[in-house]
Amino acid sequence: MTDDSFYRNTLYYHGEHHSVIFLPFSLLILDNSLTLQAENLLKRINMKQKLLLFLAAMLPLLASAYDAKIDGIYYNFSGDEATVTYKQNTNYNYTSDYSGTVIIPESVTYNNKTYGVTSIGDHAFTSCNQLTSVVIPNSVTSISFGAFAWCSGLTSITLPNSVTSIEDYAYSGCSKLEEVNCYAEKVPSTNTDAFKDSYPQNATLYVPASAINDYKTTAPWSEFGTIKAIGGGETQKWPLLPSAMLTRN
Repeated sequence: MTDDSFYRNTLYYHGEHHSVIFLPFSLLILDNSLTLQAENLLKRINMKQKLLLFLAAMLPLLASAYDAKIDGIYYNFSGDEATVTYKQNTNYNYTSDYSGTVIIPESVTYNNKTYGVTSIGDHAFTSCNQLTSVVIPNSVTSISFGAFAWCSGLTSITLPNSVTSIEDYAYSGCSKLEEVNCYAEKVPSTNTDAFKDSYPQNATLYVPASAINDYKTTAPWSEFGTIKAIGGGETQKWPLLPSAMLTRN
């Protein structure tokens, strides 16, 4: 091909054939109309690409927040495991209709398949103000980000021995929290903000007697006002008295 030659190719757009003519530079200077037509076609293609990217980005927001609702509890499924989740998310406003006492089962069956409930997902119970207590089964290992955040009516929590991790703000803003029953013999890996703004200094923590000293020295568990061994015995932490006042003559 020489500098003065030109050739034709075919471009497909919306199922239509569009001829594209490749011209030498000298001819493009003489006739700008072809160049403008090519530019307009490229703009149409770019607009289509942008629209597809926008729709792809919106899919997570348009999708349902949960896979199934079973006995009043929302779940997502992955493999053989189930995660407790929220009802819906509108512009990061997580909403559910949990209220009263919620007892989470160790397993659930959906479409003839049984799933083990292994985690409480991000924001699962966020801002459920009518929620007063939650019993978590001995199959759950993790409580995720903001799972119970701002549950202002929550007064008691029961954590099984299976729990190994509690993430950021899991129980933040639970301003009426009175007691936590934690059966984990090994202190769960817990973010220091897990009970932020829940005033743990006014609440009682019940833990296994064998682990009571570990809870007393591990934040944020050490912030609870009273720490008792499950079944009896307690350590009163608030208010703290000067050592001189505790000395007898």
